[in-house]
Amino acid sequence: MNARAATQPKMTPPKKAPEGAPSKQKTGRPPRKKRSKRYRRLVQHGWISDQHGAWPIAIVPLVFGLITGSLVAGTTSERSWGNITLTVLAVVAIIIAWMSAFLDFSALTAWLKSKRKPRYHKAIITYTSIAAACALIIAIAVPRVIVWLILLVPFFTATTVLTWTGRDRSFITRVCSIVASLIMIPLLTDVVSSRVFSRNWSLWSAFLCDLPFVWFLAGGLGAYYVASVPYVKTMIRERGSKLWIAFSIGIHALFLAITIWGYTQGFVSWLMITMWIILLGRATAMPYVLHRKGKPIHPKYVGKLEVYLSIFIFIGLILSIPGNVG
Repeated sequence: MNARAATQPKMTPPKKAPEGAPSKQKTGRPPRKKRSKRYRRLVQHGWISDQHGAWPIAIVPLVFGLITGSLVAGTTSERSWGNITLTVLAVVAIIIAWMSAFLDFSALTAWLKSKRKPRYHKAIITYTSIAAACALIIAIAVPRVIVWLILLVPFFTATTVLTWTGRDRSFITRVCSIVASLIMIPLLTDVVSSRVFSRNWSLWSAFLCDLPFVWFLAGGLGAYYVASVPYVKTMIRERGSKLWIAFSIGIHALFLAITIWGYTQGFVSWLMITMWIILLGRATAMPYVLHRKGKPIHPKYVGKLEVYLSIFIFIGLILSIPGNVG
């Protein structure tokens, strides 16, 4: 009996948590490791884009277009229950089609980089099908929207060709993708405001040539995105490059001058001038700080700073809208 008892493992009672310690209760939220694993699996199969900087470029123009379209809608007489129904249907289809195209392009890029691995096929086929179905709905609900393809197709084609040839990170490729995203601002403004149903419709009115402030706001947002491309390169991939630093400072100075002119014309608020002064200071000082530090800055911190600055840019542009409508 004693020998058998000696070979059996001792049963230790469970440790009691100290008084006042929070109890670990099960929640409906999955553990962080499982969630991160699930996220990586979705990224690896092309269902989600891991290019964090691309998400604001895809989403923010949609928000701008909805806001400007809602404001312009109060000044148009082309409002009826039939038009409103078609407008809502078209807007929902446009947003779904655009986000599907964005995710589709992201999956296509990942597929090309992976040397055409088949694991991306499901995502590419799914997003392409959704985008095509929504495009058909848009063409039936508001056929005049098709004229926007005149502007969208060249930039989509250029971005696709450059990506296909392995130049997806080049400055030109980034600019083409940014411009394609910015076109969604006037496009959604045209649809949300129901101007697309106007009896006096023409290419001049279709492209909102009589509402130059919409294009100026799109240009203001695009200027920030375009200027951020060389700046981010000077912080990460091209750090220490005098050519890229000079280009980054020069393009920031150019956009500051354009913003000052826009303020004199009443297109933007003084807040935008302040923001471009800050952006110019950032483009000038940060590479110097990086050089003095002697160590690269983690892309996470560069991205966080850009998020905060983009919020202020967004607020400044939104505050510029009301005075130009009507």
